[in-house]
Amino acid sequence: MMKAKSKKLFALVDWFQFRITNVRIDEISDFLGIPDEVWTLKKAGLAGYQDFKFAFEFSSIKLYTNAYTAYDKDGTCHTFNEINQNQENEFDVMVQFSGQACRFVEDVLFRVAGTETSSFSWKDFFNALLFTYPKIDIRRLDLNINDVNEPQFFTPNTLLKYCETGRFKYGKSVKYSNIGTPKTGQTVYFGDWDSDRQIKCYDKKAEKEAKSGVIDDSYDSWTRLEIKFMRELSSKVIKDFIKSDWSILGLIQGYLKKSLHFYSDREQTKEPQFWTRYLGASEPKKFVLHKKKTTLIDKFSWLTYRGSLPILKAYDFLGKNGLIPLIPSEIWAISNNGLDLAGKDVQTAQFTKDLSAELIAYVISEGRSDLVNEIKMMTSDKMLNQYGK
Repeated sequence: MMKAKSKKLFALVDWFQFRITNVRIDEISDFLGIPDEVWTLKKAGLAGYQDFKFAFEFSSIKLYTNAYTAYDKDGTCHTFNEINQNQENEFDVMVQFSGQACRFVEDVLFRVAGTETSSFSWKDFFNALLFTYPKIDIRRLDLNINDVNEPQFFTPNTLLKYCETGRFKYGKSVKYSNIGTPKTGQTVYFGDWDSDRQIKCYDKKAEKEAKSGVIDDSYDSWTRLEIKFMRELSSKVIKDFIKSDWSILGLIQGYLKKSLHFYSDREQTKEPQFWTRYLGASEPKKFVLHKKKTTLIDKFSWLTYRGSLPILKAYDFLGKNGLIPLIPSEIWAISNNGLDLAGKDVQTAQFTKDLSAELIAYVISEGRSDLVNEIKMMTSDKMLNQYGK
């Protein structure tokens, strides 16, 4: 296990997920340095992505891709090589590394990729990945700091007490929640649950023991603080990391120093010593996305009020292709109800000139120009004439 140590603190990449379009599965396998024959094909759904209904898996690494290429009409499952030999088109592949997969990547794949004089790291991997696939869509990156000191810098319950007395802030948010108890294992969450940057602190030792049912003797105590970067923000973090001289531990500490604050006084002028020592001498780091709110997102807000059928159809279309923009959470709650109310009418609805133009521009910006013709087919004849049949 690769560890960046500082007073018995070590940092880990604990989840990494990215999407690549127009690629063969064996290309991904070759990039990872994994033989084709070791992959096992399984039916496996992926939340939020209706088209991904099966996955090739090896050592907890999963390659999700299009279901229609994996099974014959009678349900017979193809092998890895059969799919590559029989396919006519390239794939849309979602690659997912769980925590266990990340440890395999470090312990095996990075070791093979390294040399006697030069080790291979996550920074090398990210750099190679973006160089090989410049249009990659990075969807999620989880990083964590692990405290196995005795005594520890703090426990989840320590941070909870600061939250309960109004002496913390995550960015501009003062929202928090918690589950469990110090005895059973406590988890404290900071900020909004649907944010693109989520933080939680929990008792990793208690979690492992609860899952396995046996006493974990790896460490006498183990507190983990985890940051989940989502969507465009995860890409921003990785690109900034590649260009820097940061370690993963320094990246996390710097982000926390800039964004998450605890205060030893109610006037919020001083931070407690345990927090400043935990973050060390790291430089504050801020990851900002400058993304304009599009009129397409404005149109989806109509769904809150059960908007027009063309907009419902556009939302349904992007949802099926895993391209729904980051929009207010209340729209998700009403969307299925709105589509149910529309019934069959939503299937016969046609896109207006303006809506079609925005959809086409949006899917192209997301690297999905393959959807343009499908949008044209769902657009009025006047719009088709403008763009050409």
